[in-house]
Amino acid sequence: RDPGGIAIALIATGIDYTHPEIKDRLARDGEGEIIGLDLIAGDNRPYAATGLPGNEDGAVDTILARRILSTYRHARLVPIRVDPNNKVMLARALAFAASTPARIVAVPLWSDVKDTWEFFNQAAEQIPDHLLILPAGDADAVAQGRAQWPGALNLKAALIVATASETIERGTLARPGAPRIDALLLGRGESMFAGIVPKATDSSEAVALAAGLA
Repeated sequence: RDPGGIAIALIATGIDYTHPEIKDRLARDGEGEIIGLDLIAGDNRPYAATGLPGNEDGAVDTILARRILSTYRHARLVPIRVDPNNKVMLARALAFAASTPARIVAVPLWSDVKDTWEFFNQAAEQIPDHLLILPAGDADAVAQGRAQWPGALNLKAALIVATASETIERGTLARPGAPRIDALLLGRGESMFAGIVPKATDSSEAVALAAGLA
């Protein structure tokens, strides 16, 4: 059954949605089917097994899904699986998210190749009523002034996030031509509300945390 609550879409490389913290929090339609999409397999089951050699991305994205749901206990998840190097797939994922009940879309993916995000940018411009949570990108690359996409797309309806520890440690904000960062989230062990407020370790986890807080 659909758990109800605010829907949050997660565009990633697939998750283990049989995990105890996820399986009852998936958005479902009137027939009880998962509201989700696997653009790689071509079905509505964006599954990625965890604990298997060579499938580290699935394990990481399962952690991100759990972080979203633990940050906001009234959230339900709309999982979408993509190949992050396929620019058409990324755009189709965003278009699908716009057709679901989700109005918050978490995209914990980034690269230094602008062309990969060309169609994603066009799709995003068509849904200004959706909040896109995007990562600032690799902390070292950002500190060196190298653009990271999709954060560098400068979309109006987007929140660009990073962890405070990585950003401040590398002096990113003080550099000329520093990238746009809308929100800095505390790293582990840095919160004055330790044990109450969840914390982020990198840009991808910052995306998940920000999506839950949004």
